[in-house]
Amino acid sequence: MAALAAASILFAACGKNDNNNKDSAGGGSGGKKTVGIAFVGPLTGDNANLGINVRDGMRVAVEEANAKSKDHTYVIKPFDTQGDQAQAPGQAAKYIPDSQIVGVVGPTFSGETKAVLPDLEKAKLVMISASATNAGLPTVLPDESVFHRVIPDDDVQGLGVTNYVTKGLKVKKVALIHDNSPYGKGLWEG
Repeated sequence: MAALAAASILFAACGKNDNNNKDSAGGGSGGKKTVGIAFVGPLTGDNANLGINVRDGMRVAVEEANAKSKDHTYVIKPFDTQGDQAQAPGQAAKYIPDSQIVGVVGPTFSGETKAVLPDLEKAKLVMISASATNAGLPTVLPDESVFHRVIPDDDVQGLGVTNYVTKGLKVKKVALIHDNSPYGKGLWEG
């Protein structure tokens, strides 16, 4: 999913025609335009494994895109939130003004996403999350929001699992258990 998210932003970047991300000395290879993609999510802390997986998926997509591109050199610019929605706005204040950054992969969690979405909307900086599933986040057409995700929201996931268990597996009795985390609660309520 992370590779899909990064590829989506890479394709969007190829069509973007602005001169804000010209190479500076050492910024690219062979006169190519450097295009930055922010990764926003946990790279340290208790949830680092989730962020590292997304970032590593981005690395694969960026390596493939760089091997094929004649005009652009893509770079990942990481911003560690530790999965903490309180840290997300401070990181956004660093990547939003960066003129090389054309898009964001992340944030990883719904709380982080909610915390930065107004600033990203204002800056018109497109984002795509591999894992922000809260049903309260926008589910809109691409031209109506900068927010995109590659995974269904909690309501769709919850309903999908319910339909699979009751209709596909023909289970007559089901017990629902959740851990009171925002993700678990969202699936349960869906």
